[in-house]
Amino acid sequence: MSNAWSKIERARALLEQGKPDQAEPLLRRLIQQLPRSADAHSALSIVLAALRKHDQAAYFARAALALVPDNPGLTLNLAAMLWAAGKQDESIEHFARAAELDPARLETRLALLDALRESRRFARAEAGALEALQRWPDHPELVPRLAAAQIADSRPEAAADTARRALVRDPANHNLLSVLAHVLNYLPDTDPHRRESLDAHRRYGAALRAALGPGPTLPRRAVPPGQPLRVGLLSPDFRAHPVAIFSLPLLTHARAEGLDITCYMNLERSDPVTERTRALASRFRQVESLSTEALRDRIRADGIDILIDLSGHTQGHRLAVFQTRAAPVQATYLGYPNTTGVETMDFRIVDPHTDPPGADRDCTERLVRLDPCFICYAPLDPDAAPPPAPAAIPAHEPVRLGSFNTLLKITDDVIAAWAAILARVPDATLVIKNHALTEDDCRARVRDRFVAAGVDPVRLELAPPARLYADHLRAYHRVHLALDTFPYNGTTTTCEALWMGVPVVGLVGRIHAARVGVSLLHAAGLSQLLAPDRDAYIALAAALATDRPRLSALREGLRERTLASPLCDARAFTRRFARACRDMHAG
Repeated sequence: MSNAWSKIERARALLEQGKPDQAEPLLRRLIQQLPRSADAHSALSIVLAALRKHDQAAYFARAALALVPDNPGLTLNLAAMLWAAGKQDESIEHFARAAELDPARLETRLALLDALRESRRFARAEAGALEALQRWPDHPELVPRLAAAQIADSRPEAAADTARRALVRDPANHNLLSVLAHVLNYLPDTDPHRRESLDAHRRYGAALRAALGPGPTLPRRAVPPGQPLRVGLLSPDFRAHPVAIFSLPLLTHARAEGLDITCYMNLERSDPVTERTRALASRFRQVESLSTEALRDRIRADGIDILIDLSGHTQGHRLAVFQTRAAPVQATYLGYPNTTGVETMDFRIVDPHTDPPGADRDCTERLVRLDPCFICYAPLDPDAAPPPAPAAIPAHEPVRLGSFNTLLKITDDVIAAWAAILARVPDATLVIKNHALTEDDCRARVRDRFVAAGVDPVRLELAPPARLYADHLRAYHRVHLALDTFPYNGTTTTCEALWMGVPVVGLVGRIHAARVGVSLLHAAGLSQLLAPDRDAYIALAAALATDRPRLSALREGLRERTLASPLCDARAFTRRFARACRDMHAG
């Protein structure tokens, strides 16, 4: 048996060295010799997961648990393997069982809470976090998960209060400060909230510096003429996610514009979008298992000239790596609508519409503005997507307004504005579609919020997400005019609506999150759909909804006009992005 243990330890060492392909045959031979070794089966499952053979990993994890039933560690391992294999319901059952078998193990409880939130079981995630806090009061890993569950359940005020209370007891906790900084983006765009937001981001940067020390200065490489600039993109979101959608046009044309891009994926899960990203990038590295120091060293070893964060304070970020100065030049872009607060983050990439003159005072980074738009949109799979619906709206149909934005962006102020629009257009209905509406209790809460605002529930259509991307796009056939959210605008939703032939009415705000719509609609040549204030937003939407010829004219050929606009000109965008990268590297 000691020989078996030595082989298992050898396999684990190979895995830590990044050599799972060498560990797999070693463990398979061991299982042939010791078919009833649960440890060998479990170790093989972990190695197979590292090789992204998730179904096989789940098979061997299940076999290990069958050999030693009700073992909490093996139950937890099976739950993790099932999750990676995409079997969410069964995975959550085993996470819950593992927590039941070993209630004193915090690691298991944290994994269960993460799985509940990721699978959009928000009420259970919040209840589980509150229950866990009874056993581990104020634990620094639990409070952020409670706030994250409240954020995911579209209750930003509750999440902000959770973070604020915890920070009273632990004011220098950079994890809590990151949660507060993130959630404040969703609160109304008032001066007190703006001041609190900037303060939270700056406090985060100071706390991170106190925890990790000041980042060193690294020499910038002299890039010979004709040689590519080495750019690193760091994110957990190279998957079916807005960050990946807006990264693909850049990756498609990067080499032609002198950029050598390495993608650092901070999440084990993958999907077809991940594989497209992997194929386009010069290098693609899975880094979710690396510590801050190990990831910093990996990036430095790759000789990255400019490291670009695509997460900000969203889930799965690695801002600590930037504090340690992983690259000579560091920037943040795309995935977060605010400053990071990180003292060693040199630049933030925006545009003149999202961050006009004067916005610099609300950032700890130097702003780099891409003109006319900071992003470029390309449909994920244009050949498989449905065509737009006919531009003309039949006289017998009620006009259908709609929003496919995340429920978190649909605040009470937004609902009040939409209720006012519906009051001006008595025959109109409102279609809302997003991931949160999979749960009955969530749909009931949304319906109650609209009823409280004076909306007859028969005028609401609350739709859960579509399983297939083509079906998601086809749902735009149910919408004649889209309504953007505020103060946190839509991004992917706005681009998809325009591509599907649906005009979008937007409200011009003061902060980046409230001005993304300004950037997108300007780039698409639709600045006439922007309203300067709330009353004008209501009036503009109501006027379009009651003027069918005008609305039909806006819809006519909208996909073609959008594709021909700067919003979708990937080559020109990449050229501008590459020029900005060279300017940042030059200092």
